[in-house]
Amino acid sequence: MAIDCFAGRSVQAKRNLYREIVNALIRLGIPSDHVTIVFA
Repeated sequence: MAIDCFAGRSVQAKRNLYREIVNALIRLGIPSDHVTIVFA
């Protein structure tokens, strides 16, 4: 999965997005320790 976050979003907004992605994956049965999000 790839998500492009364009300039202009605050660091907090990006953190919130990543948190919600992990929460959604957890609901699908994917453990949080199997998720890696790279902020580049």
